[in-house]
Parts: sequence; C-alpha cells; structure tokens
Amino acid sequence: MSGFRHAPHFRAIATACILSIYLLYLWAPDLFLHETHSKTRGNVQFAFPDEDQRGKLNGGDARKADRVVETMKRTFWKYRIRSWGFDDIKPVSGGQGTSRNGWGAFIVDTSTTLALMGMWEELRLEVDHITDKIDFTTAEGGVNTFETTIRYLGALVSLVELIDNEIVPPTVLSQGTRDRILAQAITLADKLGPSFSSPTGMPWPLMNFTTGFPYAEATEKWDSGRVVVFPAHAGSNYLEYKVLSHLSGNPLYINRATRSWATLVWNKYIEEWPGLVDAPIDLFNGAPADKQRGWDRKHDSYYEYLLKAYILDPGDRYAAEYRDRWVQAVQSLRNNLVFESRPLPGQQVGVLSIATYQNGWFINEMSHLACFAPGNILLGGRYLGREDFITLGLGLLDGCHHIYDSTPLKIGPEAFSFMPSNTSGKYYSYEPSSEKEREQLEKYGFWIVNPAYRLRPEYIESLFYAYRITGDRKYQSWAWDAFTAIENATQTEFGFAQVKNVMAEFKKGNSENLDDECQSFWGAETLKLEAKHPGNEHSTSRAPLPGSNRGLAPSREVTDSRVISASNSPLYPLLNVMPITRSQAMDAAVKTFFSSPRFAVVGASQDPTKFGHKVFAWYLDHSLLATPINPRAASITISSTAHPTAPSVSALPSPEETSISIITPPSATLAVLREAKAAGVPAVWLQPGSFDDEGLAYAKREFKAGIGGAGGMGEEGWCVLVDGEEGMRVAKQDLAEKL
Repeated sequence: MSGFRHAPHFRAIATACILSIYLLYLWAPDLFLHETHSKTRGNVQFAFPDEDQRGKLNGGDARKADRVVETMKRTFWKYRIRSWGFDDIKPVSGGQGTSRNGWGAFIVDTSTTLALMGMWEELRLEVDHITDKIDFTTAEGGVNTFETTIRYLGALVSLVELIDNEIVPPTVLSQGTRDRILAQAITLADKLGPSFSSPTGMPWPLMNFTTGFPYAEATEKWDSGRVVVFPAHAGSNYLEYKVLSHLSGNPLYINRATRSWATLVWNKYIEEWPGLVDAPIDLFNGAPADKQRGWDRKHDSYYEYLLKAYILDPGDRYAAEYRDRWVQAVQSLRNNLVFESRPLPGQQVGVLSIATYQNGWFINEMSHLACFAPGNILLGGRYLGREDFITLGLGLLDGCHHIYDSTPLKIGPEAFSFMPSNTSGKYYSYEPSSEKEREQLEKYGFWIVNPAYRLRPEYIESLFYAYRITGDRKYQSWAWDAFTAIENATQTEFGFAQVKNVMAEFKKGNSENLDDECQSFWGAETLKLEAKHPGNEHSTSRAPLPGSNRGLAPSREVTDSRVISASNSPLYPLLNVMPITRSQAMDAAVKTFFSSPRFAVVGASQDPTKFGHKVFAWYLDHSLLATPINPRAASITISSTAHPTAPSVSALPSPEETSISIITPPSATLAVLREAKAAGVPAVWLQPGSFDDEGLAYAKREFKAGIGGAGGMGEEGWCVLVDGEEGMRVAKQDLAEKL
C-alpha cells in the first residue's frame, strides 16, 4: 500500500450521487443494512412486533421517555440562563467554562440531541448561535484536532444530515439555514486542514488557528524525543470527513481522512496480534515507538470507526480492508485481552473484562471508555453474521453491568482493576495495594482505581445496541436503572455534575461528592442514547439508533456523524445502504470514457452548490485536461483560477479526442448529444437527472461509450463523482498493460 499512501488523490466521494446517510444515528425499528455476504439487505435490528415498534409493548414507556426529555430540557435551560455562548456550565457554582476553544461546545454538540427529541424552540436558539455567532477562523487557545472533529465537526455534519432527511422539518430549519450550517462545517474543516501536513498524513494533535500551523512544541513526545500520536487520534476522523465530502461534493476531506489512518489500516510493521496496532506511533515515519495495545483509552475509537466506515459505505474501494481489519482486531482482543475475573464466593464463574498490554505485561485495569466495546462488537457481529462476536459482546456487557450494579451509587467508575482467574502464564501488572482495595476485591470482584463518574455514555450506548439487536428487555431495564441512578446522584441547582466517588453512599442534596464540571457529551451522547431506550416517541417513528455525533458522522456514535461521528461523529453508522450494481458492459464503457486524453463538462457552472461546478472541479482535482462548456459564462472559477469556457461542444479544439460529461436538463440533452455525435465525440457520461429514456437510448446507441442510468455505486445511478475514479484507475491499468 505504499503507493496508496503517497497518491495525491483517493476515491472521490460525492454527496450529490450517493445515498443520504445518517451518520450518527441508526434509524430504529425499520433499519435495514446491506449484508456483507449477500446482495440483499439484512435486518440488523431485532424483529420486534409492530406494537413494539410504536413503543406500546416490550417495555416502551412514554413516561420514561418524557422524563429523559425533561432532563435534557433542564440541562439546556440551566445552560441557556447561566452560560449561553460558553463551552459549558459549571453545574455546582453556576459559572461558565471554556474547555473547547470558546465556540460554545454545548450548543454545537447537543444540537442533534435536540433535533432527535423534537425540541424545536431550543434547537432554533442553538442554530441561530451556530450560524450567526460562531467564528471558526479564530480560537481561544490551542485547538485539539481530535476533540474538535468529533464534537464540533461531527455535530455540524450530523445536523445537516438530519435536516436533509427531514427529521428536522423544513418549517423548523429552512434550506438556507441548512446551507449556513454546512458552510460552518466547511470553514472548520478547512481551518483543521493544515493539521494533516505531517509526513505520514496523521494529524498533528494541536493546531494554532492564529498562525494556521500546528503546535509542534506541544505535541506528545516519547522517550527518544520522537513526536507521537495514538491510534484513536489518527483513526477517528474518517466518518466525519467522509460525510463532509458527501455533503460538500469536495473529495479533499475524505482524501485527508483516508491518508490519516492509512498507516494503521495498512500497517507495514509486524503485528504480533493481527489487527491490533502497537502504539504510540511516530508522527513522521509511522513506526511504533512502544508496544501498547488495547481497545481502551487512546486506542478505542480507531477500532470503532473501522466497523462504521465499512457499514457507512460497503461499496468504497477500501471497505473490505476496513471490515477485515476490524474482524482481526476483535479476534485478537478476544484471544489476548479479554479475561474472566476470579469468581466471587458462592459463584462458579467470574465476569469478563478487557485488559491492555504494554511490553510483555498485561495491564489488568479497565476504564469506563472501554465499555463502548460490547456495543461495537454486537453491531459488527449482527451485521457480519458472526454469532461468536455477539456472544462476546454480551459477555463483556455483563461485565460492565456488574461494575455498575456493585457500587453504592449504582454507577460505574472511571477506572477499576480486576484479578484474572487464569492468566495462562501471562504477567499481569496490578494487585490490591491497600486494605480498602483488598476488601473491595473480596466483596465485588474488582477494586477502584479512579472512583469518579464523568457523565460518560459508553455503558448506556452498549445497552442500546444490546436491546435493539437481541430484543431482550433486561437491557432496557438496565439502561433505565443507570439513568435514574445517574440523575439522582448528579443533579444540582444548575444542571448535572460529575461525581467524585461512586463508592460513596448517596445523600440527596450533598454537593460535596460532586465536581463543578459537566462536559458537552452529557447532553450530546448520554442523554441522547438514553432517550432511545424507553420507546421514545418524541423523535419520529424512524427514530435513529443512538450515537453521539461521532462517527456515523456517522463515532463518537455512529453519526454524531456522530453514529456517524464518535458521538456526533459519530451516529452509529447503521445505514440503509443499497447494494452496488454494475455490469460488464457499463464497466467497459467507463474504461473507454477515461481512455480519452481530453474531457469537457457540458453545463459547467460558476455556482459551487451546483453539480455542474462539482463535476468540473472533480476533473481538475484528478489532474485531467478538462474544458467547461457554458454559452452564458466566459469562464468558470475553481480554487481562484478562472478556466475559459467553450460555448458549445462543436467549439471544442479536438472534440474527436474528448469525452464529455453532460449536466443539462433532459429537454436540452438530446440536442447536445446530437451535436456531440456530429462533432465526433467518442464517449459521453449522462449525469443523474440529465436525461429521459430517449436521450439515454441515443447515448448508448450512437457513441462508442454511453454511460448513464441505473447502476454504479450510488442510489441515483451512474455518477462520475462516485464511479469516476475507479473507471479512471481501470483505464490507466489497461493502458499500462498494453504498453
């Protein structure tokens, strides 16, 4: 893959022609996915009875849903009154926090939650701030590229997706407002662009938006002084940027993200456990600086995004690589890092926990973050038809539940240690070091390493997947237990606060056990996910599966694009993906089309929002000699360069050597085709929406190659933005073989 890493362009992802994808949220009851082993789409969600889909049976409880929504409303209005415009609220003191560069992280990050809950008044307030008040060209302090991508960029692209798919009605947010939100996402992505300037393409961790350069001196360095990053940092932007390329029609963003994790996906270094990369990683040459492996902090979301990248677009040229790497990683996790803890007195078996590894030592410690793994493994297990993965995911989820159920507050801690029942000759790192820890181990089967609870969503996220995939009501019940415990323990006068010690006895109104902190993911992820458990009817009958904005768009949760997007980036990318249809005849026509030395675009436009502009820009981005054809414009400007137009096909300097893309109304296309035929044009590509039956038949009959109609990799049919790069590659390969 060395050639891949250094190639100037990757596959162009055009939003105009591909299926509109919910990046951060999985649409609940009627979500169907394209099966990897079949050309038919398979049902990822459990086959609930119709009554269950309406939330009337199987634990659906409108009162519980209302309570979650009320908690979100309280969270919003406390912030609105005390901290509007700041990144977060100080929930104990009522003060303001600036933890995410001063752009209003709460406002942006929670916007998709408000959209899904139907909180239109609150959503309008947030969107007004997003479009009119935020200036992403300046920032307070250094910009963390990872956090900014999953919380800001993921939320923005996820919100646009929700508008485009009418989850947000046009009466609430107009098309013009939608376009302004997308413009903000593009501005932010462009400001983050220089972070990808490292020799490997992996992003620098911290950007200076004033100078436009990375903070090299603030980047983490290893023992040797090498500048390093971890897998989660390099591998948790693909979903957000894929969706942004889809929405903007600009392949630059997905190209950057693909190169960003190429060092991980196509790892040229030996992997003792296939799929699990050694970290941290040298930012300059991609070499591992140490042997740390795991699915926990600093590693976690890379593995999450691998699966979601595959689900997001199974037709992507590298999709199979992403799928296979994820499968390898799960198998290596199961074989090497999943341990059964020592059984408690009177029990026959212990529970499963996830360890990490460092230089020959197994670190028998697990953080709350790692409780995302059960849900991710369940999702992939169902999608790929791997029952063994489903068994593993449910076993790990039982372990996370045991931790929650054991503490006095019924909330899981930030980190705990466990004692493996059988290490099989493996060396583990930690044993209880105090009488208190030994007592905890004897009573609970684990001991606390960090007793805090930071309002994190991972356990609730995995419960959501478990319930939607298995239909077992106990996971719904566990989620409600967690919500009520969290709400009771964290509520303050000004919102909801982090807990200092989950092992302390609950005392209502006791603020001494609370930290004066509440990060945006409380509303963006935890409450969003919780709202989907009780059969919430607030967010439409096609309620998406929970996720943050990340990585759906689609990780943090599969949109938030966020299912995409980690949370926002993550929605969890469970998407309604159509199977790819291709034919040998059309593949041959595409190859012929790209065999020409020249190209032209009939209907080229000066307007960046038009397909005529996007298609012409695509040719230029791929270093192809292209002429814009537009009788009403003297030139078309792309990236500050004016390109002179030709008034018609017959005015081209060498039409017999020119393949043309046509983006004209169907009523005008047949006349263009006849002119092209008379001029000797060898091949034409009719973009979706540019032809009727007569025009398509004429193109296929009268030209050496006529491309258009149903097929290709997009729902709308053959589109150069989606199918062009593969055809160009095949044409070049064919030419090389002939030479």
